[in-house]
Amino acid sequence: MQLSASTIYDWYRPSQCDLRPWLAAHGFKPAPPGPYEQVLFRLGQRHEADHLAQLGEHVDLRGGSMEERADRTLAAVGVGERVLYQPVFIVHTTLGGEEVEIVGIPDFLIRDGDGYRIRDAKLSLHADAKTHPEILLQLGLYGYLFTQAVGIAPIALEALLGDQTIAAIPSDGGVAAIELLTDIKRSADEPARPYTPVGWSKCQACSFRDTCWPEAMKR
Repeated sequence: MQLSASTIYDWYRPSQCDLRPWLAAHGFKPAPPGPYEQVLFRLGQRHEADHLAQLGEHVDLRGGSMEERADRTLAAVGVGERVLYQPVFIVHTTLGGEEVEIVGIPDFLIRDGDGYRIRDAKLSLHADAKTHPEILLQLGLYGYLFTQAVGIAPIALEALLGDQTIAAIPSDGGVAAIELLTDIKRSADEPARPYTPVGWSKCQACSFRDTCWPEAMKR
């Protein structure tokens, strides 16, 4: 089974939902992104590109398979490249008694002395446990993956917010992120569809709404 930082985001957004991982794992297809999501995606790309231009010369690690990108990432870190764009880390570990592959793709690695800062671009203006816990968990997971792959901890975890400010993210060594991924995997592995409440404000923006909503209306 493959898990990633996107797995965490999908669990939280647009609302916390234990059913969404199960639906994805059992072949239910989400709706394609709507106009609003497409606009957000383009804004996110622009935000990311603007910051990359500010950082200057960099190694672009897009392109190729995930395994190839992970190998190139470790090679670039090994020679001390100053800025890495879209690096990939892949770690195999055991969650819930089963081997899983965890993939992380932070936006930037920035060399700082003998180490690296991990920085991820977000459109949000806040990065805290109350309003955007997924940001803290994603950065925590990136720090865990970097440590496992490289052998040392990152210098810092940072979120580039929508107003161009940089928020320092406290590190717990990835403990909370791994605990959440374990819970998500457990939900996805359930043989029967788990129950979760359905509601207008909770479900209207979910990509699986067309799967859950008609059935809820019938009930």
